[in-house]
Amino acid sequence: MSKEKFFRPYQAAWDKRHIKQFGTKLTLSQGMRVRAACDRAGVTPYKLVQNLLLSWVQNQENAARPAGPTVYQDGFYIRR
Repeated sequence: MSKEKFFRPYQAAWDKRHIKQFGTKLTLSQGMRVRAACDRAGVTPYKLVQNLLLSWVQNQENAARPAGPTVYQDGFYIRR
């Protein structure tokens, strides 16, 4: 099989419209711990991050919203 890059303009356009990426940086030791835990659980680090983010978002959506403005730990707030 050739290692040439595939020319996929339609896929790239679809990805740009429908896919958003989120990431983080870890120290080397943190990354090794995450990789080892993923290997033991049989998931990829990417799937782990996706599952954690979506689970957190679901929990936030299910939580009751406070009556006043949303106040964050750093004191920044958003009026709705």
